[in-house]
Amino acid sequence: MTEHRGQLYLRAKAIALTALDLPPDDRAARVAALCEGDEALAAEVAWMLGAADVTEPGWSLLPADIALPTDGARFHGELPSEYRIERLLGEGGMGVVYLAARTTDAGTPGEWRQAVALKLLRFIGTEASEAHRRFAAERRVLATLNHPHIAHLLDAGRTADGRPFIAMEYVDGDRIDHWCEARQASLRERITLFLKVCDAVQYAHGKLVLHRDIKPANLLVTAEGEPKLLDFGISRLLDATGSAVDAPTVTMHRALTFAYASPEQVRAQPLDVRTDVWSLGVVLYQLVCGKRPFGIADDTSALAVSQAIVDGPLIAPARLAPAAVPADMDAIVMKALRRDPAARYASVTALADDLRRFLDARPVLARQGRRWYRARLFMRRHRAALGVAAGVALLLVAFVVTLFVQLQRVQRERDKTQAVASFMADLFEHADPGHAQGENLRVRDMLDRGAAQVRADPRLSPETRAALLLSIGTSYNALDQGARAIPLLKQAIALQEADGATRTERGRTWMALGRAYGIQTDAVHAVEADHRALALLDGAQALARGDMYTLRTHLYLQQLISGAVPPDRLAAQLESLVTELDQQSPALPVEQEQALTTWALALGNAGKDGDAIRVGQRASALSATTFGKDDPERMHADYILAAVTAPTDPAAASRIYERLIAERERMLGPSGAGMSSLQGTLGSTLARQGEHAHAARVLEQAYRSALAEPEPRVDFQHNVLVELAREYVALGRANDAMTLLEPHWESLATQAHQGAPWPLANFAQALDIAGGIALQRGNLADARAYYARMPALPDPSRAPDAAAAMNELRARLLAAGGTTATP
Repeated sequence: MTEHRGQLYLRAKAIALTALDLPPDDRAARVAALCEGDEALAAEVAWMLGAADVTEPGWSLLPADIALPTDGARFHGELPSEYRIERLLGEGGMGVVYLAARTTDAGTPGEWRQAVALKLLRFIGTEASEAHRRFAAERRVLATLNHPHIAHLLDAGRTADGRPFIAMEYVDGDRIDHWCEARQASLRERITLFLKVCDAVQYAHGKLVLHRDIKPANLLVTAEGEPKLLDFGISRLLDATGSAVDAPTVTMHRALTFAYASPEQVRAQPLDVRTDVWSLGVVLYQLVCGKRPFGIADDTSALAVSQAIVDGPLIAPARLAPAAVPADMDAIVMKALRRDPAARYASVTALADDLRRFLDARPVLARQGRRWYRARLFMRRHRAALGVAAGVALLLVAFVVTLFVQLQRVQRERDKTQAVASFMADLFEHADPGHAQGENLRVRDMLDRGAAQVRADPRLSPETRAALLLSIGTSYNALDQGARAIPLLKQAIALQEADGATRTERGRTWMALGRAYGIQTDAVHAVEADHRALALLDGAQALARGDMYTLRTHLYLQQLISGAVPPDRLAAQLESLVTELDQQSPALPVEQEQALTTWALALGNAGKDGDAIRVGQRASALSATTFGKDDPERMHADYILAAVTAPTDPAAASRIYERLIAERERMLGPSGAGMSSLQGTLGSTLARQGEHAHAARVLEQAYRSALAEPEPRVDFQHNVLVELAREYVALGRANDAMTLLEPHWESLATQAHQGAPWPLANFAQALDIAGGIALQRGNLADARAYYARMPALPDPSRAPDAAAAMNELRARLLAAGGTTATP
């Protein structure tokens, strides 16, 4: 019977609210249609509509001319002499609020004026009416409240015609939700503001006052950023247990206000402080994700609102917010919005305490996290101390710490962190170093096995799988294994884009992919990846201080290699970047070394050999003091120094390359893109010195190393192939040179048609070698045919090596008495 009565009340209330939105002539027909012949329901609705005369404009039993005008300019009531109406601020069911000027001690030296919010009863009525009773109750409540975040009472009295009024502090501000959106406030800023509101509500509870109508319209934020709680018009006093002392009444709120009412208010059940906790939870939900819970909008009908509040599905804020919402914040909001009051926070203080725990990175009670969850938050609070411990661990197992640091930087929510930790523990627990031939090989084998496991494990969520793939791909990059990293990082990007990862997460993955392409000497794709990373990471707050410098330097290097930007322009940009890094405090030596080496290369490509060597020497000296003896990164600066030294002192450059090959084999093993690149560069430098036999042997080894790479670098292979063919010709082995080139003409042409400088040079130089051999043999027609295959150069200055090879073969043909056609 009780349940039936509750359902009858709920349905009647929704129908009454719907009827109040209609013109008076249409109400009876609408009510009859909605009641569908249920006499008990129709009687309940009629009773509610009759009770609405004290709470809804237009339903008064008094003549219309007694009601207050909504236009302040037409107000002619007899106010006390110190008040002057200026304009209407707002109106509700039983009251109208005007902005008024209050003057005290007028005409004296102490005259003082202030703006006030003057609230008057809409209808005069009788002293025994519900409206008078509520107005008097609001005045008594406001008289007891004195809090910096509650609009306080200034004065009270009656007009000449006996109408009661209340003069309150005038708050010139915006609704709390509008204020936050207009300023694009961060989640931390919104919570800090909301905590001040919680303090005000808890203060009211301490004075035994239940607000009952907390909503954004009653929470204004001043220009100074301070919130003010308004409108205690339907508040109720509490008893010692925190429950409302009077029974619920049939107050007819419109749907917008109704949207913030608790289930017990909708059902007309007894109320306590947890009713205000619910309303605060709705406001917090709106501040976190920008939407109201239950899908309630301004035009949602009263019936739909009431049904949604009582039994509608509640979607967590994280699923609706445009930006990531931490799991702890989700849990706090959802606990405040439990339909069962006993399951909510027991007080506003409990809600505020959990929010402060969230801000302090301490475990929130709403999560009831297990030990690993508490440990993660402990690590966030004590990063500095744990960083020292990580440094000590790095000396023992450098790779393990590096991998976990990568995971630690991601800092995902609970489930992802647990899955990552579990996966890594299993990976290292079952590692068997005895199966490998050396320390670095064991690390690579472990990564290979880990990558296969990540791809095959169906238990991993897309977010966790992407984080693991990024971590393993980054580790492959550190081992100079770009070919292994590229497919993993591509898969991670696809997962992140499908799963809605943050811009920072996607930017980090694109940055790692650009590095992997750079290792593979695929400059065109590296430039594309670096541009994507820069666009995503621009303005990101979670990046390490040097990450953007590293990304910019890598982009400049790849633009230099691809020929996308002239070297003199890149040299100027890199000089500015180095100057910017020199001014950083504390210094960023790793990023400085990267920028210096790239600047040296750009200067060398621009023909400024002396400046290039000077900058390269500075980079080498900095690298020697920055990296440890066994750190592979230490070799990079010396490699660049050798490259810029080779044009003027190839013998010195060769000695540097030979030392680097020995050091790399000791540290990283005999294979990899870095090793074949070193061998190829050494071979070219030896050839420049005229040591053709030695150069041919080194280039043969470089070609074998390049072919053995798991993801071949086609342009690099072609480059080594052409250099080796040229050395065969120098050694009088023309047949071997032609045998070497013959199977690759189609591949050389295909790469050249893409228009990048390096493959254009490879194809043109191969044709020049073949045409020269044909001329040596007296085959002028064959030589002319090779020249006819020369690729078109839309801008020869972008591909100077290709243009030089083309001109060389053309000059040979002309010297031999042949004719040429422009390719």
